[in-house]
Amino acid sequence: LTLTHIRSSSMTINVAVIGHVSAGKTALCGRLICEYGGDAKDSTTMTGKVSASNEMASALLRRLSISELAQPSQENWVCGLRLDRDALREAGAAEEDLPRTGENRLFTIIDSPGGDGHFRRVYDACAQADAALMIVSAVPGEVESCIDQVRRYATAALTAGIRSFVVAVSKMDEHRVGYSSNRFSEISGLIQTYFESRLKNTAFCVVPISSISNENITRAAPLRTKGKMPWFNGPSLVAALAAICPSDKRSGDEAARKPLRIAVQRCFRVYNVPEGALTEERIKNGGLDYGDAYSTVAVGRVEAGILRKGMRVVIGPNCVESEVLSIEQHYTPIDQAYPGDNVGFALKNIFPTEVKRGYIVGSSTNNPPRPAKTFVAQILVLNQPFEIAQGACYTMDIHAAHVGVRFLKLHSRLIGKDRTRDVKDIHPDPKFLRPTERGMVTLQPLKPVVLEENSTYYGLGRFSIRAGERMLACGVIKKVMYDDEPAAVLRQQSSYYEEERK
Repeated sequence: LTLTHIRSSSMTINVAVIGHVSAGKTALCGRLICEYGGDAKDSTTMTGKVSASNEMASALLRRLSISELAQPSQENWVCGLRLDRDALREAGAAEEDLPRTGENRLFTIIDSPGGDGHFRRVYDACAQADAALMIVSAVPGEVESCIDQVRRYATAALTAGIRSFVVAVSKMDEHRVGYSSNRFSEISGLIQTYFESRLKNTAFCVVPISSISNENITRAAPLRTKGKMPWFNGPSLVAALAAICPSDKRSGDEAARKPLRIAVQRCFRVYNVPEGALTEERIKNGGLDYGDAYSTVAVGRVEAGILRKGMRVVIGPNCVESEVLSIEQHYTPIDQAYPGDNVGFALKNIFPTEVKRGYIVGSSTNNPPRPAKTFVAQILVLNQPFEIAQGACYTMDIHAAHVGVRFLKLHSRLIGKDRTRDVKDIHPDPKFLRPTERGMVTLQPLKPVVLEENSTYYGLGRFSIRAGERMLACGVIKKVMYDDEPAAVLRQQSSYYEEERK
């Protein structure tokens, strides 16, 4: 299988690393750090230890010490890799995928846990990413026993808006595999069948790799002729990642012209003495205030608009106003952040309790974010044994937020094709939706949250519905109603699906 090479208009690629438990996700991230360096926490320590010798690198990878350093407490781990033209050319990247001379291409690697009970972490990683790097193990019995988990994570990535997948078949060096082409063909056929039948309209590529011996990760086919897998003529893993083209809906000029929206993933309180703060007058009066010595740093992905230094912003849903003091992208200071960038930005006079995961940052003068009261959505009930009834309450995962929602009204049951006029209302006002059925519904968040329409903000209008760790449905937001809108406008929401049919 080959991945179509499309010239990317963005030099930043956000990749979510997903896969079943013990698939080798973090070991692969550690290998990429060892080869190219990185700016993640403890990356300098890892690089120094692993670069001492190849034997030490293999020993560290086999003992999973990189996993222990890179993924503490089963949290999402983010690292930035900067690759120049020579590194990408060595990996076999196409000429149109190379950066300009003197520039680097930035890859943001977002690792996620693979065990049961971490679905929300996987969805958080996919919500920040432009593409998904799915890791499956080549060891006999491992992928077969976790195939349901692989499908669940692939569905979560598709729900978050990801349309580009790179599937890496890892652990090809295992003694029961022995770099076998037959085993790779068996797994790639299984993956291809699932993608073509369930995940339509997606671009995917399947490559065999070995994180221990660095097989087919950073070297192109002509440079690995003496390797362990000469039978594979496809792209290397890095070349497949370089060929990814981010969606214009989330990372192009169309998204940059919209009002600012940033989905906050985490928040920190850091010590910072501003330049010029220790003046002679302030030293005589007692030095720095607490607010001057410390600043709150929010980390998230720019979904739309342009974030600028010194910009006045509003943090929703609590509608707190602040000022952007500085912006950093992987520890590199920048003046502006564009759609698709994962950045950290310092906020003035804001405490960490006022900025939490799932909050939205927007401009104070151009359509600031507001908490939603109710919203109309079109949902698809997945193939699982449960029905969705009117009045039921579940958990909704949307961008970085995880909130409870109540199904206020089931307007209709739909048939036909999506994005066409063939969608028809076959049963108005149903009491429940069965598995594999679609319908128009009205939902109410059980706690304040900022929501946006999918047609306006692609990354903020897609959600999943789950009960515990079981994903029940997925959907897109068609209309959002706010608290500050008049009652006459709120009454129009009940008949919104009828306007959609017309």
